[in-house]
Amino acid sequence: MQDSPARQPRTPLARLAKPSTIHESVQEALRGYIIDNRLRPGDAMPSEGDLAQQLGISRNSVREAVKALMSLGILETRRGSGVYVTPFSLSALAETLPYSLLFDLDELSELLEIRRVLETGLIERAITDMTEATRDRLRRVVDDMREQARRGRDVIQQDRAFHHTLFEDAGNRVLLKVLDAFWVALHEALATRPDIHERAPAEICADHEAIYRAVLDRDIERARRTLEDHYTEIRDRIGERR
Repeated sequence: MQDSPARQPRTPLARLAKPSTIHESVQEALRGYIIDNRLRPGDAMPSEGDLAQQLGISRNSVREAVKALMSLGILETRRGSGVYVTPFSLSALAETLPYSLLFDLDELSELLEIRRVLETGLIERAITDMTEATRDRLRRVVDDMREQARRGRDVIQQDRAFHHTLFEDAGNRVLLKVLDAFWVALHEALATRPDIHERAPAEICADHEAIYRAVLDRDIERARRTLEDHYTEIRDRIGERR
């Protein structure tokens, strides 16, 4: 019986690249180590001492590189255990994007355009492949959104749940994470821009109900059109401040 990949001898760290700074070089070396050894989420990295010895640098330099990769969601530390490869996530992207969008409304508008293209392009598959169970979850999200709007409460979480549920059966888990990361980034950025007026919960709810009714009727063109209208309204609000 052959050894599993996890038990096979690991490829040593590559030499540090010369042109970059020491911190960038160490990060690249650690990334290369993960790729060369085909490490998966949950697999352990060598100890700081071992990494420092292989690279011929101080443990402090290794520690700083590990911290940088932790901030990118590539590595994680476990108390008393060591450093591990993390599961794939776009949370770091979602957390850092809003800061760059605060000062450039053109970039904010471009991010919105990417999300619009992805959702309108994927809506046919979403409708075609949607199960009855998912359709029922979408209905409950809309019902909850309507109730919160009736009470004058914000519907932010229902908005996020709606878009996630809408594309849940589209067959692309990575794209689902990308859409959610873009949703988070866009709403975080808009929340910090008081100069961009907010819509009333009832108006937001009306948009999503229109999309939901088209989905319920399996009317792909109407669903695409209502999504277009939804994003046009957001784009126009951003455009007022550009």
